[in-house]
Amino acid sequence: MERAVYSPLAALVPPTLNTCERLFSECKMILTLQRSCMLPAHFEMLMFLRANKDMWDVTSLA
Repeated sequence: MERAVYSPLAALVPPTLNTCERLFSECKMILTLQRSCMLPAHFEMLMFLRANKDMWDVTSLA
């Protein structure tokens, strides 16, 4: 059986991360037809807070 030969650039391409894929799935669930008029800044803030929810709590937002 022959070994596959890859370009040297293939070693530089990072693999996909599960956390990144989960974030895109959450984005899809949040950006629904009911929220299609949401401002991009609000969407970005909401996704940032969801992605980093272990770093804050309700008291830090007040």
